[in-house]
Amino acid sequence: MLGARASVAARRDGAGRRNGDGIVDHRAAADDHERRGPAVRQHRETGGEHPSAHVEVHDVRFVVANRIEDTYDRLRTNWWGTPGTLHIDCWAEIDRADGHAVALHAAPSAGPEKLWFVNLGGYDGVDFAEQHKNMFVVAGSARDAKARALATVRGWKDAHRDDLYDADAVFDLDAMLGERLYVHLTRMPDASASRFTCRYTPLK
Repeated sequence: MLGARASVAARRDGAGRRNGDGIVDHRAAADDHERRGPAVRQHRETGGEHPSAHVEVHDVRFVVANRIEDTYDRLRTNWWGTPGTLHIDCWAEIDRADGHAVALHAAPSAGPEKLWFVNLGGYDGVDFAEQHKNMFVVAGSARDAKARALATVRGWKDAHRDDLYDADAVFDLDAMLGERLYVHLTRMPDASASRFTCRYTPLK
């Protein structure tokens, strides 16, 4: 995926309950992260160079970890561009999305709706570039998720879906913690949007 612009993120609450507001600043003390439990980190705009590209390339990665620093090795391992050029542009913790609280649990969710990650593309007639918008939506099917997402970019010309993933499938939910985790959703209509951090962070 190219040209990601924003971030959102989710956490595991081992007791099966929402744990505070879910936002963990990567500068927080280690004991605070341990108390809060593992989190799903969405690294939006991991970027770097590629030998076949004329401009910087970007991707989106999802990693479960206690701290932002704990994700670095996996990001390096998964990087497909030129070695030594990888960096994080934006990251956030996915704890809410589309009017729902988001958490991770060991048991599968029995709810009818799923969390979907959607990457939209389109054109604004001003910039010499395809515009992109990345977002999470809650829907019962891929078709409904696409429709909900496209409704947010009605001002774009030729708006379209570039990528659409079931979060349970795209999240790396079992690689780092030694157990399979599943996304659970709880309605929270008054939830504010997840906060994100944008800062150039080299991972050489």
